[in-house]
Order: sequence, then structure tokens, then C-alpha cells
Amino acid sequence: MGAREQDAFAALKLDWVRTPEDVWRSAPYHVNGIHPSTARTVTDSIATAAAGTNGSNPMGLVIQGQAGTGKTHLLSWVREQVHAADGYFFLVGPLGGAPFWESVLASIVDGFTREIDGQGTQLRVFLRRLALLIGASPEVTAVVTGDAPYEQTRLKDFIVALRGFDRAVGRDCQDTLRALVLFGANDYDAEDVGRGYLLSMEEQFLHERSERGMRAAPTPARQIVREVSRLLALTGPTVIAVDQIDTVIAESRVSQEDDEPGVREAGPAAHQIADGLLGLRDQTARTLCVLACLPSTWSLIDEKVVASVRDRFRLTTPLSGIGTAILAEQVVRRRFGERYAAIDFTPPYPTWPVRPEALADAGDYTPRALLQRIDQHVQHGLATGSLTELASLDDEARTCPVGKPPVSDVDELAALDATFEQLKAEADLDGILVPTAEDSTFPGLIAAGLAAWIAELGAAGSAFRHDPRPSAKPYVHARLRRILDEDTGDETHWSFRAILATNPRAALTRLQGAATAAGVTAATPPQARRRHLVVLRGDAWSKGAKTREVVEDLEAAGGATHPIEDDDLRTFSALRRILDEHPPATDLWLRSRHPASSTRLLDDALGHVFRELAATEPTVSGQAPRDDPRSQDPASNSGGTAEPTPAGTSRDREEPPPQGSLLPVGASPAREPITIPLETLRKHTAIFAGSGSGKTVLIRRLVEECALRGVSSIVLDPNNDLARLGEAWPTPPDGWAAGDAALAAEYLQTTEVVVWTPRRPAGRPLSFQPLPDFASLRGDTEELDLAIDVAASTLAARAGVAGTARRAVVGQAILRQALRHFARGNRSSLDSFIGLLRDLPSGVTDLDPDDKIAKDMATTLRAATINDPLFGGDGTAVNPGQLLTPTAGCRARVSVINLSGLPDDSQRQSFVSQLQIALFAWAKRNPAADRPLGGLFVMDEAQTFAPSTGSTPCTASTLMLTSQVVAVQLG
Repeated sequence: MGAREQDAFAALKLDWVRTPEDVWRSAPYHVNGIHPSTARTVTDSIATAAAGTNGSNPMGLVIQGQAGTGKTHLLSWVREQVHAADGYFFLVGPLGGAPFWESVLASIVDGFTREIDGQGTQLRVFLRRLALLIGASPEVTAVVTGDAPYEQTRLKDFIVALRGFDRAVGRDCQDTLRALVLFGANDYDAEDVGRGYLLSMEEQFLHERSERGMRAAPTPARQIVREVSRLLALTGPTVIAVDQIDTVIAESRVSQEDDEPGVREAGPAAHQIADGLLGLRDQTARTLCVLACLPSTWSLIDEKVVASVRDRFRLTTPLSGIGTAILAEQVVRRRFGERYAAIDFTPPYPTWPVRPEALADAGDYTPRALLQRIDQHVQHGLATGSLTELASLDDEARTCPVGKPPVSDVDELAALDATFEQLKAEADLDGILVPTAEDSTFPGLIAAGLAAWIAELGAAGSAFRHDPRPSAKPYVHARLRRILDEDTGDETHWSFRAILATNPRAALTRLQGAATAAGVTAATPPQARRRHLVVLRGDAWSKGAKTREVVEDLEAAGGATHPIEDDDLRTFSALRRILDEHPPATDLWLRSRHPASSTRLLDDALGHVFRELAATEPTVSGQAPRDDPRSQDPASNSGGTAEPTPAGTSRDREEPPPQGSLLPVGASPAREPITIPLETLRKHTAIFAGSGSGKTVLIRRLVEECALRGVSSIVLDPNNDLARLGEAWPTPPDGWAAGDAALAAEYLQTTEVVVWTPRRPAGRPLSFQPLPDFASLRGDTEELDLAIDVAASTLAARAGVAGTARRAVVGQAILRQALRHFARGNRSSLDSFIGLLRDLPSGVTDLDPDDKIAKDMATTLRAATINDPLFGGDGTAVNPGQLLTPTAGCRARVSVINLSGLPDDSQRQSFVSQLQIALFAWAKRNPAADRPLGGLFVMDEAQTFAPSTGSTPCTASTLMLTSQVVAVQLG
């Protein structure tokens, strides 16, 4: 392919994660026909709200789907539909530490500042429609809509006209309407008074409200929401969409029954949200309430919180895959078409470089998974220079190396250095530091800094997103999100807000609004905080008692006030220019120079995160520092891989002969090698050492030495630091001994390293059946009993009957009896066992006369499969032999199982238990025969899975595997 095709490849920057800000933007990539049932239900409900002249509401809707199915994208489409019906749209979320109604109110106030395409803000459109409806004069209309300077008498005339049109609404809602008019006025003092009232704040100055005809006392947030809804209902329907609650629900889950593992219940935040949803649907008028969430979130609310929620909310068809190949082709075509048009490129066919036949089976993909798969192909092509068409989505997915590329053109970096310094010098600080312009200048500056900060992290930056530019009058100017778990929606947020106002009232109003929108609260323990707020302040805060109180509350909640540094502003201004123009070496320059992370603001707010993640990245030249203990490891470098990577160079060569059967483990004081027979590893090998002592380096060396001797390995990688076993050092480290370079080359030529990613469909997913294959064990009573014991122990934690309490002991006994009965049949799936447990045949047990305990366990297990699909055996099960069997031409396979997709310890323990059960069964059927060692199983951070005290879901399977390790000839 030529230069034009390479430019086209580079233009395909696919962003598949939508943020709440994206809801307010048109959806150019929307494809009609995806999720048709849900779309039809939404439009019917909007029509019902529009027709509700008596103020009645349609049933609320629950739009549920796993991560990547298009929930947030669909909300953008919902916004367009209600605007087309002359209505209004408000987005609530992300919810944080603030009370539910305060968060809803803050979101509504923010929503009023959002634009309706071609008509102005929602607030201005509403006031214009209301003025027309109640017959206000042109002079009054011009004032209340902000087209003329604010006049108190005109506002009074507006209220009188409303009371003449609808006496009840005019009487009850007049102060809220006054506040809305003030908020939209072209008068900063009036705007601050209106905003303060709408946010349920105390008066900042005596008589500031009474002078404008309003009561002085603050009105509760819930009442203001109700009054706003009544006013809006006079002119059209409203949609209030609640999104991004999954993180709050995930954080609020607490253990019951003395914190026994596997028993998960809803915490206070979940109950507050559920109560709020009921009130939101019941106390609004002509309003469709829409909740977008994960299936596990809705399951918790529906089953564990408030039963009456299901009476007011209708569950729509769950969002899933794209549906058909035709729709998948349209998704790709629309994404690519915009990118190609921007560079005036005409592709050979609309979906180039994705062949049409590659999309034949794409209907089962979610939109996000499809884009991620295509992006893997594109990025790998750019990184390797091999620009090829993607002929099949099932082709082995490759990504570019995680490590930073070597500097190929020093002149380009030097040129960017000079440009950067020049742009810093040219930055207009006087234009930036204008109090009345803070909402227009700071969002773009901070966003540029965050975008550069993410890019400086290299591959580690893929876990971060920054929100797009906010509304014209935002509460926070920028937000950085760290995605902890895409499947549960769990995230950490850092919000930023500049407050330049010198007026104490204005500054205080902005500070309180920022704290509410950021979700910071002192009620959250410091170690559990996932919401952070940094306020940039040029002047000292007012000495007033109220300001001092709010600032102290902010600091108690973990927020911080940060001085505005001139050099930081110059840096952000220069970065914005560079990112807009994006010269070819920009990404490399950012990763080598670190301009954003070196600013005082981002170093103070995010430095600890950056240093933690950047420590896993090599230097630009790719060589580890001299004092890095990884430099003593001869066969792996500090780069990484996120995909199955064959370390060898050819698949069709003959398998080379292995090294000898003696394994080097160290050297004597005389520098003589100390070796052990390879079969010695059939005994347990344990490594005990403190943090930073080199345990991981030793594990790597053992794995590599075994691979050189033809022994494959399965390596558990909980910390994402063992996936670097397939990359070569650019230059030999100083600590290598004679012959290590040759061994490293041999290892790379003869070993394939495959990184498996449980619960990460964009990588190489991996799953196992949760129950043993009982049918294959019936010939050996001892092994069958052992398998039943292990299965019972694993399921007990998930069924809520772990521990030694009376109910737990009885539950465990019923589980064993049910499993023994189940093992006699031919079924093996967990769903089948849950069905058996829900309806136990007579005679299985006499411990549960009315089957209540069994039914409770069945329900709990069913919920566990929803909350953790991997536990339920979701996905295609993999034969453990596949993890240990190298492809033709390779001597050994190293299967690294990256557990970062399983953030919760209980999920990791459950998965490891399933793996060990499957591995034990496979090893029994496939003994090592005449080989000294059949394979190596490495459990890093073993205390998480098999602690010295207590029990976990994988304790029993760990004991089973280790007790039989000699028999199955695993190391």
C-alpha cells in the first residue's frame, strides 16, 4: 500500500467509549435498525408523554445491556427524538456522593444550558414557548428570554401572565420560574442569584432574593425538581434519563451475614437511588423517566431494594449484539466514511480495510467489540508497517507492542521541542485569566492537558478517558475517568474546576455546584474514594463563615484547592495547539517528553497514578534502567503485550531439541551453577519474599528455563506484570552472564507466549465450566468424591452458605447431596444444576422439608451468574490442554492469564477454581508419561487464592490440585 493508504490507516482513530457529554452531541454514526424493539418502545413512550395533557406520566423505561452494547449512544438518539417532539431532555449522572435529589437538580440546571439544534439553549426555548403560550408581550418575552437587558418589572409582568393562564402553577412555581429567568439573564449578578436558588443554596447576601420578588429561604431540591417539571409540562414532554449509576451501585454493595463471601446485598446508596427513581417518576409531569444500566445493576435494584420499582418501570428488550451483517457493515461504513472524507480519501470499498466477508459473522458482536477488533488490526498494521486488509474477525488478533517505539527521527522530536517552547511563550495569559471567561477558556485548556497526560502513558492510557467539552455554564470544567471495570461500569473520576470570580457570592455558588457535580463527600472513607475534585483558584477564598465552611467540607471530602500556575497554563495552551495540528511525531514526543504530567497541577493531582503506571513502560530507547531488577532477566524485557504473541518467527519449522533436564536455580560463591533435576518441580515450589525483592523476576526465569526444556506453563498474572514474556531486549542488559544472550534468543525463537484475558472480549477471552465433568469421573469413586467436595466448596461461597453458622452448615450439606444426585445424570452445566436445586426431586435430602433453603440457594446462584457471567460459564469453554500445547514448530507455550478483567477478588477466586478443576481433570487424562514434567502452573500472589487462614472459593480446588500434583506430574 502507498502513502495515501497509510494516511487513511492513520486516520482511523476509532473511539468506542461514550461519555455522558457525548449524549448532548448529534450521533452521526447512528444506524437505524439496531435494537429496534427498544427504539419503538422509547418513541411510543415519548408520544404518550407528549399527549399527557393532564400531566400524567408514561411508565418509566429500563434500558439494560452489558458494556459496549450502546446504552449511552441510544440516549443521544432519545434526546434527538424528544427534541423532535418539541420536548426537553435532561441527563442525570454520573451520580456520586451528593444526595440523589441534589444530583438530579444539578443535572437539570446544567441541562437547561444545553442546545437544541438551531434553536438556542433548552432554557431559552422553554421560556420562549411559555411566553407565547401565556400571551406575554414582545417586550416581556425579549427580557425573559435574554434577548433584552434584565428588568425587574418585566419579570413581574411575566409571572402575572402565568398566573392568569394557570393559577395553580403560577402560584406554586413562581419563585422557581423567577430563578430560571434570572439564571438565563445576561447579568452576572442575576445569574448567580438564580443559580443559587435553583441549587437549593442559602442566600449569599441579605435581601438578594426578596429584592427580586423571591422568598429568601432555600427550597428543597426535590420540590424544585417537581416545580420545574410542572412548568415544562405546560409546553411539551420531557425525558429525564438516569445514566452512570453502575459505579455507585457497585461501590454500595455490602456483605451480609457476617461478611460471608458470596452474599451480596444493596447498600444505602442503592436504596437511595431506588427511592429517588420512584419519586422522580411519581412527582414529575408529562415526563418519561429512563434508566440506563447494566443487567446486574437492575437485578440488584429489582430484587434487593424496592419491590415497587418494577411497578413503575418497564424493562425493555436487553441490548445485545448488532444483529445482522448488514447492520454491522453500516456501523463500519459510517465510522470510516467520516474519517476518509476529512482527508479526501476514496477507499476501494466503503468498509476498507475490513473486507465485507469479514463482517458476515459480525452480527453477534457488540458495537464496541467490533470497533475494538478493527482497531486492533489497524494499530497493529501501523505499528509494524504491514498494512493489510482484515479478511476475518476470527483471525488471530494482534496489537502493537505496549512498549514505546525507538526514536527513529531525532530531528522531528527536536522540532517539536522548539515548537512547544515557542507556543508556550505566545500563550495569552491575560486572555485566559478573565473571570467572566473562565467557562469558555479553562475547559479546552484542561482537556488538552488531560489528553496529553493520557497519551504520555502509552498503552496504560487505554484505561483512561476525559470527558468532551462541557456545556456553556458547566459545574466542572473537565473530568478524567479511569475505567476500573467496563463490565460493571466501575470508574474513578478526577474533576477539575477553575474559579476566578472575585465576588464571594459567585465564587461560593460555583464551588458548591462543582462539589455536587463531582460527587465528593466526606461520608466516603478516604480509602474508598473514587471521586476527586481539584479547584483552581487564583485568589484566596473569602474569609466569610459560609465560604470557610464549604471549603473545609471540600477538604474533608478529599477535594483540594490548587493555585493557578502561569507555566501550567502556558503548557496547556501549547499542548492544545500541538494536539489540534497533531504533527506525525506527536505521540512519540509526548511519551518521551512528558510535558503534561510534569505540570504542577497534574503532578499534584495525578502524579501518584502516573508514576505507578509509567513504571511499567520502558524508556524511549526500550532499555531498562541499570538499577531495574528486570535487567537481570535474560529472556524477557519490560515491554508488554496485550495479545497472543508467538515469540518464535516461523510456524512451519520443526520443533527444536530442548535443553537438558537439569534446571539452573542459582550460582555458588565460586560462581559455579547450581542445578536441580527438572522433575523436582513436581514437588511444591514456594517463593517467600518482601515487596520489591525480585519474586516476579525469579518466576519469569523459572518459566523461561522450563520453556527452554520443552515444558509449557500456565501463569496467573493478577498484577499485569507477567505478560512481558514474549518480547526481546533491544540491547543486552549489563547484568547478563556469558551465554545469556544466546539463551534469550533461543527462548524467543522456540517459545510462543499467549496472553489470555478472561472477561475481556476485545482480547483473548477465556472461560471454563464451573462444574467438573462428573461423567468422566464415575469410574473412580475417590476422584468423584473429591470432585463433589470441591464443587460444593466452590458453590457454597456463591450460594451464600459459606462459613460455620448453622444455616451455612445445613446449606453445604444440601449442596453436597444435590451434587451427588446431579453427578449421576448426564447434564453438566451450572444452569442445569440450578434448575435441579430449584426443584429438588423427592429423596435427595431430608434436611430441607419444604425445599426453602434449596430454592434460596438456587436464586442466589442464579443472581451470581448474572452479576458474574464468567462464573456461569459464559463464553466458549477452553480445554486446559490448549493452554499447555504449543503450535507446530514451537518447543513450549507460555499461557499468561491476565486477571485485570476480574477486578473483584471473589471473581478471581471463582475463575481460578474453575481453571484448577479443569486443569486437574485434563492432567489426569493426559499424564506426562516419560517426560520429567508435564507442565508448570504458576500462582502469583497466592495468598489471595489460598490464604493461610480462612477459606476462599478456590481453596478446595487449590488443595485438590496440590495434593495430587505428583500424580498428575504438574509443577
